Amino acid sequence: MILTKQPLFDVELEKIFKKSLPKIKLNFKVVQENEDYKLYSYQHKEDERYLLQLIKDVDRATFQKNLLNNFGTKAPFPEKLALEYTSDGQLIILEKIQGYPLNDLGLNLYEFNQVLTNLSSLLLNIHLNLVPSYGSLNKDSVGGFQNWESFLLFDLNKQINLISKYKILKNQKLIKSKLLIEKFAQFHKPGSLLHGRISSSSLFVDKNLNILTLADFTQPISGNPEYELASFMVYDGFDRCKRLTKTYFLQGGEVEFDSPSFKAHCLRRLISSLSWRIQNGQLNNLTSLIDTITLII
Repeated sequence: MILTKQPLFDVELEKIFKKSLPKIKLNFKVVQENEDYKLYSYQHKEDERYLLQLIKDVDRATFQKNLLNNFGTKAPFPEKLALEYTSDGQLIILEKIQGYPLNDLGLNLYEFNQVLTNLSSLLLNIHLNLVPSYGSLNKDSVGGFQNWESFLLFDLNKQINLISKYKILKNQKLIKSKLLIEKFAQFHKPGSLLHGRISSSSLFVDKNLNILTLADFTQPISGNPEYELASFMVYDGFDRCKRLTKTYFLQGGEVEFDSPSFKAHCLRRLISSLSWRIQNGQLNNLTSLIDTITLII
């Protein structure tokens, strides 16, 4: 994102940061940037960091607060320390992240399974919140689709045609994936509140592996919980997703790892991610997704 005139971070962001956290020396670094927002990160202590977001799409950003107020979910989302506007109408959000990044801890299998057990309990609590519409939620906590099928199939043909053009998957596998997704796209229950992008990189834990912060709550969705757990397949791979899903099922969740419906939702997310990486020139970062699609079908 191109900032207007002088960098706002040097003026208004610094002012807001110092007002909220006057005793901490300013030392942010840019960790993510696109046309809609700029994300700065600062680690204060080993188990404490701050995220400062400069966001262009104000409507898309401010709905998070309304969303949590509407549903009252007790999920450990980052603590918001400040939410203010810049002089040119952009939004600044300062968040506090507590805990150690899960991926930095080098956990053994037993320890990681303990985190997955805690995560499945957390997701079940979030999914209890129901939304009457489906798809990505707007600032009023309303999804953009009247049914789950419309959301799930949106842009599917376009994405499959793009993948086919690059010849990275055999057309037979793409056709089989498409047919399975279409067959199990219907969902005749009220939509559950979904985090939208669950991955191990969004988890911050304490030394006892309790989840202190669930980050990246920027694209919440209303819909089928299968779609939620399928995101773990995209970001953490087949084996970790299998363990999380089975734990989720044993705790009462209505998602079965070996069911055709869950496979269909995994394929949908994998195809979407594969298409996105191609569009963004990440052609050297496709192997894991292709291998996982092949494993499923």
